[in-house]
Amino acid sequence: MPGAPFSGGDAVRLGLLSSAEAPALEPLLERCIQRQVEAGAVVLAGNTANNAAAILLEGSLAVLLQPDGGAQVGSVAVGELVGEVSALTGSPTSAWVIASEPSRLLELERETLLELANRSHQFAVRMLETVCGRLYSSNLRALSSDAASREFQRKAYFDQLTGLKNRTWLSQHLPALLDTQQHSDEGLHFFMVDIDHFKRFNDTWGHAAGDQVLVAVGEALVSAIRPGDHVVRVGGEEILVLANQLPDNAQATAVGERLRQAVEQRQVQLDGSDELLQVTISVGGARHQPGEAGEATQARADEALYAAKNGGRNRVELA
Repeated sequence: MPGAPFSGGDAVRLGLLSSAEAPALEPLLERCIQRQVEAGAVVLAGNTANNAAAILLEGSLAVLLQPDGGAQVGSVAVGELVGEVSALTGSPTSAWVIASEPSRLLELERETLLELANRSHQFAVRMLETVCGRLYSSNLRALSSDAASREFQRKAYFDQLTGLKNRTWLSQHLPALLDTQQHSDEGLHFFMVDIDHFKRFNDTWGHAAGDQVLVAVGEALVSAIRPGDHVVRVGGEEILVLANQLPDNAQATAVGERLRQAVEQRQVQLDGSDELLQVTISVGGARHQPGEAGEATQARADEALYAAKNGGRNRVELA
C-alpha cells in the first residue's frame, strides 16, 4: 500500500526541488499517485504508448532492451525519473523497465510533469540530467574508442557547473561502496554539506554569483578530502562527501571540521568586482551501518545537518 502523501519536504530530500520552491509546489505533488510494485513487475513495457513518468521513491529498477533474457543496459536509482521522454514527446517507449526488487513509485501525468518543469528550475535541471545521463550511457555502449568512452563518461558522471561527481555517479558507484561495508566495516561516513544562507547570494548578487559560490565551495571541499574520498553534488547547494576509514567520532568530527574550515578560509571574488564574499557551510555527518540502505544513512546525515543549521550554522554535527 502507498505510504503517506508525497510532500515538498520529500522532494527536497531527493534533490527534486529546492527548499524555496517546495511550499508552492506541494499541492501539485500531493495529487500524484504512489504505486507499490513487486520484484519482477513491469513498470514500463517497450515500444508502447506512455503518458506518465515516474519517480522511484524506494527500491530499484532495471532497464532492458528485451523483457526476457535480455541484458540489462541501465538502472534507475531512488530519486531518478523514468518514462519522462515518452510521456513528454508522445513517442513509444524505447526499453523495458522492470522492478529489480519491491519498489515504490510516484506517478506524474504528462501535465503535472510539464507544470513541475515550468515552475521549478531544479526539477527541470534534474529531468535534463536524467535524459543526458541516459543518452551518454547509450553512446558509451556504442563507442569502441577508449578515449571517447572516457570523455562521455566524464560528462555523464560529473556536474557541468562545479566539476563534482553527480547523482548519476552516486547511483552507479554507491552500491559497491556499501557492499564493501557489508563485508568489512571500514568506517564509511556520509557528510551532508549545505551552503549557509545560499539564497542570499542569489538574491543579492544574482544567480551568476550563486554559481561562483557553488564552484568555489566545490573546489574547497575537493582540496580538503583525502585520497579515496568523494565529493558529490546531490541537488541545488547540497553536497555529499563520502569519507572512509573513520573508525570513531573524533576522527569523523576532524574530517567534518577540515571541510568546514576549507570553505571558511576561501573568499569568493565575483567576476568584474573587487568585492570578496565570505562563505560558510554547515555539515552533518552519519556513519553507515553494515546492512543499512544508503538512503537511510544519508537521511541521518541530513538530520545532523539540520541540527548544525539550527545550532547557528557554520558548524559540524554528527548523528
